[in-house]
Amino acid sequence: MKALPIACLFAATLIPLLLCAQDEVPLGDVARNSKAEREALRKAHPNVKAHIWEEDGAITASAAWDTGSDPTGAREIVDRGLELDHQGRFDEALGEYTKVLKLRPDYARAYYDIGVVKDEQGKTSEAIAAYKQAIALDETHFQCFENLGKVLIDAGQYVASEDVLRTGLRLFPDNLGIMLNLGNAVARQRRFDEAISYFRRILDVAPERNDARQNLCYSLLQLGRSDEADKVRAEGLKFLITVHKSFRGVP
Repeated sequence: MKALPIACLFAATLIPLLLCAQDEVPLGDVARNSKAEREALRKAHPNVKAHIWEEDGAITASAAWDTGSDPTGAREIVDRGLELDHQGRFDEALGEYTKVLKLRPDYARAYYDIGVVKDEQGKTSEAIAAYKQAIALDETHFQCFENLGKVLIDAGQYVASEDVLRTGLRLFPDNLGIMLNLGNAVARQRRFDEAISYFRRILDVAPERNDARQNLCYSLLQLGRSDEADKVRAEGLKFLITVHKSFRGVP
């Protein structure tokens, strides 16, 4: 029974990697696509390098937002909103965040969480506005830049996304989620050589990032570099096999 999650993880990661051989593979999504993979790896193999576990999503990002005094009780209200959000009760979550802003109109965390909910509801323009307001109030949190860049890509605003993500990468030069989305933004503008450089940088430090590997394969194929794409895919398969064996205790 214990081997089942890893087997499922292996298969789920293997299939999109194999698809990289095709020309019709779309660019992958943001780092959140690999959250299930990271969670399975975390449970099965707690000694894996820490970078696998970065960017665990809204709860981690929001909960780590601030640790100072909170005389208004805003953080407690936001936490209730987060729980409602993750139960799919979006309107109720937004109600909690609205309460917070009445207490603390300059509370960037509440605007960030509103952006998350609006994005989940498919209200792109409202999500963009909320993320921009969060950054205007407090630019010290990487997730705002990562999420805003992704939503702008979804909206087809590739140049605006690139500008946001470049700012984010200057502030957080080692952040893989921002780097991935920046690669996607420039790839959408058909600047594949530049996109390739970002995806390779990610894989140099985090070879388990299948989202970056898939996007790298796609970008190489768009430039007619199929031999390089095949090599990247083979390296990914080799890595997956090595990890799978290590989990099963196979030398």
